[in-house]
Amino acid sequence: MCTILNLALAASAVVGMGSTLIMQEEAAANQRRMANYQADMAEAQARQARYEADNTRKLARYEAGSMRRDFLRAQGEQRSLLAAGGVSMADGSAMDVLLDNASEARRREELRLYQGEMDAWRAENQSRSLLADAGLNRMQASQSRVSGWTYAKTGTSFMSQQAGAYAR
Repeated sequence: MCTILNLALAASAVVGMGSTLIMQEEAAANQRRMANYQADMAEAQARQARYEADNTRKLARYEAGSMRRDFLRAQGEQRSLLAAGGVSMADGSAMDVLLDNASEARRREELRLYQGEMDAWRAENQSRSLLADAGLNRMQASQSRVSGWTYAKTGTSFMSQQAGAYAR
């Protein structure tokens, strides 16, 4: 009678531990899947941020070029109006006005390019941060796999010990 009871207790312990092992492995697998999903999302967001950085630079160059063309068009109109009025362009206040306008236009163009670079820099930093997050998530996925194996090995060892103890 005692032997049957011992066997029943051993079987119950083995079944309970087996059930716990299965649940633990499933939890580790879910953790792995979630960490990999988060890593995939971070990588996708990093690609998007990198695209935004590239696009920001292109847009800044385009806008700076547009500003330059607008200035050259306006400067041409000013020169033609001054020439039509008989104003000498060799020197004097007319030349000073044109040079000041050219200087201001160049400053605005450079400022727009700088703003574009700063916006691109922010997007690139965001991209690098997201890639770091992705790496961390991949590492966590790997660790959850190892922890699941470690727990399963420990549980299997424990079950073997318990079965051996009840079998005596």
